[in-house]
Parts: sequence; structure tokens; C-alpha cells
Amino acid sequence: MTREELIEQLEFDEKLIMVGESFKVDDLSNLDLTNATFKACEFIDVEFTRSNLRFAKFINCTFANVTFSFSELLLAEFKDCHISHSTFKHSNLERIKMKNIEGGLIDILYCEINNAYIANTSIQELEISHSNLCKTQIYGTLSKQTNLPKLLISECDMTESMFANIKIKNGTLINCNMEKTKLYEMNLINTKLSNINFDNVYMYMTILSRCCFSNSSITNTKFTTIPQDNLQFIHTGPINYDK
Repeated sequence: MTREELIEQLEFDEKLIMVGESFKVDDLSNLDLTNATFKACEFIDVEFTRSNLRFAKFINCTFANVTFSFSELLLAEFKDCHISHSTFKHSNLERIKMKNIEGGLIDILYCEINNAYIANTSIQELEISHSNLCKTQIYGTLSKQTNLPKLLISECDMTESMFANIKIKNGTLINCNMEKTKLYEMNLINTKLSNINFDNVYMYMTILSRCCFSNSSITNTKFTTIPQDNLQFIHTGPINYDK
């Protein structure tokens, strides 16, 4: 389907529902796709710039080399999707829902991601930079742990967020605010945390293996029942252990 065909469809459908369509090498910028639903669609080499995707739903869709730039995705939903080599930048992702996402090489840059829900994802090389993730929840479930190998988070505000049942291997967190953040049943392996504000953070049943905390403030933080292996603390503040 082309941009022109999509615009024509929008003129006839008050609430757009697309099933099994393919969008390839196309520019879907400056379109109002509020409340649109895409099921089993594929987006290959597609550009969304200044697009309105509020309340849009993407279910069982494939994204490859897709860019969302200066776009509105408030309360959008991505479910059972595969996303690879794609970028979200300068966009509003507040209260977005992502569930059962597979893929890799995803960049989220200069975005608002506050109050988002991200669950049961497996993403190789996810980068989140210069973004706000306040009160965001990223978690896995008993049936599926969220897996984020080579995760990179930099220059982000994660105040009062919650992370649960996530495996992070070879990750990096740098220059972030994690004040009042909660981490439950995390598995951090060979992960570096540098210049982090860990004030009033609570960690419960979290495995820390070959991790390094450096140049960080870790005041009033509780590490409760945490298996530890080869931890390093370099130029950090006082730590409260509650076992």
C-alpha cells in the first residue's frame, strides 16, 4: 500500500483498521493516524515524521528500518511485534504500551517516555538516550523474562520507575537519575553503572554479577537479599545493606 492509498482510505474510514498490508520504502509523515489499528502489517524503510499516532495500535506487525521522528505516540500500543534497525527520536511516547516485542538495534533518542509500560520484551542492543522515563514500568512475567542484552541507557531521568524480572547482560547505564527507583528480581551481568544517582533506590532479589558502580551517589539505598559476585564500587557514596 502506498501513502496515497492510505490517505484515500483515511477519507472513508472514521476509524482506520488495516490488516495484512505492506508499506515499503514510503513516507508516512504528517498523517493523522489517531486511533488507527494495524494488524499483521509490515513497515519496511518507512518514515513517520510529525505523524499523529495517538492511541494507535500495532498488533503482530513487523518494523524494519523505520523512523518515528517528532511524532505523537501518546497511549499508542505495540503488541506481538518485531522491531529492528528502527529509531524513535524527538517523539512523545508517554504512556505507550509495548508487550511481547522482539528485535534489535532500536534507538530511542530525546523522547518523553514517562508512565510507559514495557513488558515481556527481548531486544538486542536497545539504546535509550537523553529521554525521560519517569514512573515507567519495564518488566517481565513468570512466563517470560524481559531480556535486554547490550542495553545502553544514557543521560536519562528514570525517577520513580520500576524494573522487574529483567536480564541485562553487557549493559551500560551512564549519567542517569534513578532516584526512588525500584528493581525487583533483576539479573545484571557484566554491567557498568557510571555517574548514576541511586538515592533512595530499592533493590530486591536482584543478582549482581561482575557489575561496576562508579562515580555514583548511592545514599539511602537498600540492597535486600542480593546474590553478589565480583562487584566493584568506585568513588561511590555510602550504601545501606538490608539483609
